[in-house]
Amino acid sequence: MLLCDQFKFVVLVSDGPESLLKFRVVSDLPCGTEVGISCHRTYLDRAGALTLWLGHGQRHTLAKLADGTQGCTGAVNVDETDRQAAAWFQRSNSGATPAGISTPVSLLFTITATVGAPQSLSEFGEANANLDGRRVTNHAGIRIVQVSRDFSLPLAKILQPAVQPAIGLNAAN
Repeated sequence: MLLCDQFKFVVLVSDGPESLLKFRVVSDLPCGTEVGISCHRTYLDRAGALTLWLGHGQRHTLAKLADGTQGCTGAVNVDETDRQAAAWFQRSNSGATPAGISTPVSLLFTITATVGAPQSLSEFGEANANLDGRRVTNHAGIRIVQVSRDFSLPLAKILQPAVQPAIGLNAAN
């Protein structure tokens, strides 16, 4: 059995010409554990449904850090993430009915660290069946560890899609 009682996810906003989120994960999980880093914002589509503005995904592997702990470090360029999300939005809305958004893309930028499945280390078992501990939750039959951090970060005006009136049954909500 692999225990995860510690999973610390620290994220700092770095000053500079572009918004950069520097992160550090420290965990009691073994070296070789894979951690996914993802980012999103939200908006309401034209039908009034809450929709994710997705643009970033990375995988990192836990290793011994300079201070002797097990973890990983990295950075996310918020502006590049939003450019990726805008490109995906353009592709996914071409031909969609109804296309577009009924609210601006949110200022709330969420970065998430996830120990998902499958893992390359066989000790985790299928669907992480051998993963347990205080930081572990069950998500649709898969044992995961997941921590999110939220930041209020503006979206570049050039990337903000044009807001259009909501239509459909959910529009009044």
